[in-house]
Amino acid sequence: MEIAKLLLKILYLIFLYVVLFVVIKPQIQLEGTKMNVVVLSLAVLLMYFTFDPVYEFAMDNEIIIKNDKTDKKDPVEVGVKKEYVNNTKQEISNNYLYDHTHKYIEDRVFS
Repeated sequence: MEIAKLLLKILYLIFLYVVLFVVIKPQIQLEGTKMNVVVLSLAVLLMYFTFDPVYEFAMDNEIIIKNDKTDKKDPVEVGVKKEYVNNTKQEISNNYLYDHTHKYIEDRVFS
């Protein structure tokens, strides 16, 4: 298992533990170690059954928000220049970081 996935599992387990503790604490009358064991057991079971679908959704989901309006303050449109080469219009972007990262997302390098 890669270290990034392991760290995500640990963070997900901590999140589930805290949420379950807040929800279960007023419902049952356990205190101390018994309460911690019950909540931790439920968090581990819930993580076991729900982590893979949540992880797949997070890795495969791609939401791209594009703005149709051209605004002079828009950082994406600031770096675009239009040049005419051989009587054809070409757009050249100076925003290398945005283009480079988007290329990796399209090629699914990070998944």
